[in-house]
Amino acid sequence: MRIVLDTNIILASISRFSPYSIIIDALINQQYELVVTNEILLEYEERLSENFDNTTAINFINALYNLPNVSKANRIFASELIIADFDDNKFVDAYYSGGVHHLVTNDKHFNSLKKFQLPQHSILKIDEFAALLQP
Repeated sequence: MRIVLDTNIILASISRFSPYSIIIDALINQQYELVVTNEILLEYEERLSENFDNTTAINFINALYNLPNVSKANRIFASELIIADFDDNKFVDAYYSGGVHHLVTNDKHFNSLKKFQLPQHSILKIDEFAALLQP
C-alpha cells in the first residue's frame, strides 16, 4: 500500500505517547510504503523543528532516507487545485505522481478536491488510516 502522509499526520503520530504512534511504527515495520517529494521532506523537517526540536527533525528525516519502504516521487506537475492553501498541493501532486493508494490528512482544505472531476482518489483521515493498520 503506497501512502502520502500530510505533515499534520506526521506531527500527530511521531510521539510515542500519541494514540496514532501506530502510523510511524507501521512505517518503521514496513507495513506500507511512504511516498515523498523533496518539497514534502522539507516541510516535514521545518514543522518538526518548530513543534519538537532540530534533533527530532533531523533524526526523523534521516530515518526516512534509510527506510527501504520510503520512495521519492518526482513532482511532474504543480497543480493548483487547493486554493485555500497552495502549500497543500504538493501532497496532491505526490499522490498522482507517485501512484499512491491513499493520501492521509486531517486538513479540511483537501475537501475542495471533491468538486473536481479527477481520476479516482482516496483521501483518508488519521483515524481511518490507523484503523487500516490495526491487526
